[in-house]
Amino acid sequence: MKYKKSALDVSFNWIFVLIAGAAILVFFIFLISSQKDKSESNMALTIKTNLKSVFSGAALSQDRQLDIDIPAVNLMFTCDYSSCSDFSISNSPTCLSQYEIGTTGINEPTGSQIIFASTEISGKKIFTWTLPWNVPFFVTNFLFVAGPNNHFLFIDSSEQEILNMFNTFPDKMNKELLHLDNLDSYSFGPLPHIQLIFMNSDMESLELPTKLITSTDQDKISAINILPQSQVIDFYYLDEGNFYLEESIPYLSDTEIYAAIFSSNADFYKCNMQKAMNRYHIISEIIKQRSDFLYDYYSATACQIFYLNSANGLQQIYDGSYIFSIENINNLASASQILKSANQAVKEKSCPQLY
Repeated sequence: MKYKKSALDVSFNWIFVLIAGAAILVFFIFLISSQKDKSESNMALTIKTNLKSVFSGAALSQDRQLDIDIPAVNLMFTCDYSSCSDFSISNSPTCLSQYEIGTTGINEPTGSQIIFASTEISGKKIFTWTLPWNVPFFVTNFLFVAGPNNHFLFIDSSEQEILNMFNTFPDKMNKELLHLDNLDSYSFGPLPHIQLIFMNSDMESLELPTKLITSTDQDKISAINILPQSQVIDFYYLDEGNFYLEESIPYLSDTEIYAAIFSSNADFYKCNMQKAMNRYHIISEIIKQRSDFLYDYYSATACQIFYLNSANGLQQIYDGSYIFSIENINNLASASQILKSANQAVKEKSCPQLY
């Protein structure tokens, strides 16, 4: 009886040891996991602070290129065009737009910041490039962002314009000028984001190489086809090995072509273009008010007629810069040409320029 009681005590002791050991193990696993999460969150907060400073500073300079070392991390960019507001409905229009750092849940809102990028950037570097948006007066700088996983393939179609665009594109980014037949010879890194840039191409007859299609997820492969004669950019998405037209969007300047190159899809492009349009509206209002003042100041002189906003294009630009739409872009294209001609005319007459 004594022996049985002793054996029972030993069994209970072992059970207690096992339970205590398991509890300690769970505690340390939880401790390590929470420390890991805390470390990742701290790193994400540091990256967020640094990127915010870099993006804000870069956007202030024209035609500036930067490459920044960062810890290996994934950045997810979102911009929802349907969420955008404009000056017809808000005094402070914004869009639902942000970049998120990894899976930490830490993000930085970019409601009014104009950033063109792919939906995901990964690696240990960030490349930025800025170009001015002049339509025809300076409105703002467009900020373009890419990473080592972004590949920009310019398809050589013997067009001088595509060669010029390729040469203008930053050398530090993954760019290549290729004939369509040589696409299968291009080497991609792990899980790349691929943007193909065509010009005046027949997209329906394209036969894409298997190596390209299988190099990454299909939603990470997109294309644009630039039509300079009609000043239109066609956006394409890949599905089951074929490109399908997503949307055709007119453009006002070459800066918008580069914006399309950096955008993963038409919606992301339109979202940031609405932010740009909001700034366009603000600047056009300032220039229009100045023109109103000059009209009164130069009353009964040869200069006065140039400052009539209904004739020099400024009123049309002001009215058409509320919402980014195909109709408004077409109207703005016409009005900006009128304003450009008027500005040249005032210069020749030695009158104060409109902008």
